[in-house]
Amino acid sequence: MTVEFIPKNNDCFNFGAPNQTVFALFKIKEIAEILNYPPPTNDPIFATAKQARAIAAFMETCELDWRPEIKKMYINFILKCEGFETY
Repeated sequence: MTVEFIPKNNDCFNFGAPNQTVFALFKIKEIAEILNYPPPTNDPIFATAKQARAIAAFMETCELDWRPEIKKMYINFILKCEGFETY
């Protein structure tokens, strides 16, 4: 299964990511805190523009064990999305 990321900004792309990737991302302490500790389920998550900017700032400076192009895609999305929701 995948989790779909839908931006609030219509000029930004949307994408789907594997559940395990998204759950791992949202389990990172700093990101979980920004998003008010979302449960590890496919329930929708609604992130404001402020939360998205905070996630991007964290991701730009942290060491994620991801392929560089995947990390870059997430950061680009989060910087441009002006907030997002998942389903």
